[in-house]
Amino acid sequence: MITEPDPLLQSFEELQQDYNILQKEYQHLLDENSRLKQENKGQHVHIHKLEE
Repeated sequence: MITEPDPLLQSFEELQQDYNILQKEYQHLLDENSRLKQENKGQHVHIHKLEE
């Protein structure tokens, strides 16, 4: 039985966590991009009023 954590395994697990976070963020951006494209479909000009 291994008593000390394997540094390579720890690094791998950290990379997996980072990768999962990036995948979720990427999917969020894809979803947001699709939503904005759908929202702007058929609209020639879309103006947002600036809040004062």
